[in-house]
Parts: sequence; structure tokens; C-alpha cells
Amino acid sequence: MPGLFSWMLELIWTNPRTVLEIIVVVIVLVHMGHTGKSIHILQHEFSSSRTSLGELQREFSALRDTLGIVFEKVNELNRAELLQLLSMTAKDAEQSIIHYSFTFNLPSDEPEMEPLLNAITTTSVPKEKIRFLGPDYTENLNRLYSRKRTGAQVRVSHTIRISDLRFQVADGKRVVQTIGSASERGRLGFLVESIFLGRILTKWFDDEWEKSREYDDYVRQMIVTTMTAPEIASLKGDQLIQYISSRLGLEESEVRRLMPETPPAPSQGNILRLH
Repeated sequence: MPGLFSWMLELIWTNPRTVLEIIVVVIVLVHMGHTGKSIHILQHEFSSSRTSLGELQREFSALRDTLGIVFEKVNELNRAELLQLLSMTAKDAEQSIIHYSFTFNLPSDEPEMEPLLNAITTTSVPKEKIRFLGPDYTENLNRLYSRKRTGAQVRVSHTIRISDLRFQVADGKRVVQTIGSASERGRLGFLVESIFLGRILTKWFDDEWEKSREYDDYVRQMIVTTMTAPEIASLKGDQLIQYISSRLGLEESEVRRLMPETPPAPSQGNILRLH
């Protein structure tokens, strides 16, 4: 169908942002488990049985209306811009912030993280409306604590490690997201201003949140597991605190806060995992 291909080329050339909008939403739908639905919509709207160029153009517009894509802005971001936008959208938020990532880096890992943590600390958004969902680290737990001490709600999930999507949604509509391998830092992302996309991500985040584990509960059990290792049975007081702090990569003050008053019985010291 020469008419279709020429029209698609013209669309890409004259409306690159329109094409980017659809690509972003379809990628998110596929990732969220709506693969069949996404493919069905695309197959239905762009069926090869349609021969009228005008009809194809009308149905393309209908597809956008069906998906509810009304983007005010879709911007492609490099790594530095991505991190900057995370802090800016958090700082400007008024109602809520959700953040989903398998790389809870510290400012010592990436200096650009400092503005984000400062923005979360000083934002006017109620702290119960700020939620971070991250991986179940078994070491360097300060990555989780750095978010917790901002006052935000923090939970952990073991399934987040296999995710290739990271995102932050401010006020349910300002989306900063990146898609890539779980083994690498995101180097390319998007700023998308869309209530539709914000709702998709928020609904999925809420479902994962309900299946996750609260920060205090998780870290406390990590401390208990470390304390039951036979090789540290002779350690007491400050020495024990320092050992646990070093082993878990967690501030001594946080170890003291969450450490049980009654020492647990020694065991084989298996590393705790979420199930």
C-alpha cells in the first residue's frame, strides 16, 4: 500500500512528537502486561484490509483518542537531564510523588542524586503521599535509608530487580521515566506530561506496593539475620553495632533504632530474602 507508507513517512517527518507519544505509551502498555490488548488495538486500527488513505488517517486519530493520549509535552532526555528532571518535578509537586527504581543510588554514587533527596525532604507534599519502591538490598542499605530519612514512605520488593522500567510520577501527571536493562543505569528517558500515562503507572505502582515489604520491617529482619551468624556470637555492645553497620552498609544510628532489645538465638545466618 504505497499510500500508507508515504503517509507514515510524512507523519514521522512532520509530527515526530506524535509518533514518540504513541511509542512511549505502547511500550508502557506492553511492559505492564497489556501486550495482547496493545497489539489488538494496533492491528485493528491499521488493518491491511483498509485501502482508503483518508480512512487510515481518520482511524489513526481515533487510535490516539481511544488511548486517551493528550500530551502537553514529550521530551527525550539524556542521563544528566533525566536526573535533573527527577528533582525538579519532585520540588514542584503539590499532591503526590511515587518513585519506582532498582537503582537507589546515593549522592556518593551519583552527585546528581543529592538535589532529588533535598527536594523530597523540603517539598510541601505530605510525606505519607511520597512513596519510594526499591529493591531488597542485602548490603549498602543506606541506599534505602537515604530515602527513608527524607520522611518518605519506603518499601522494598524482590521482583523490582528484573524490571526494565524506572519512573517517577508527580501529581499523577508529570512522568519522568526510563526504559533499559536492569543491569545498567538508564541513559535515555522521557518527560511525559499526561494524566493518562500517569494513571497507568500509578495503578501498576499501587499493585506492586501492596505486595511489597515495609522498610522498617525489612531492615529489622536483615539486622536480626546478621546478628544470628555464629561468627559474631562473641560481639557485644558497640562492637556488635559497628559490625552490623559495616556488614549491611547502614548508619550506626539506624542499626541502633531497629535493633531488637533481646538478641536472637544463633543460627546459620542465612541471608534474608523476600518471598
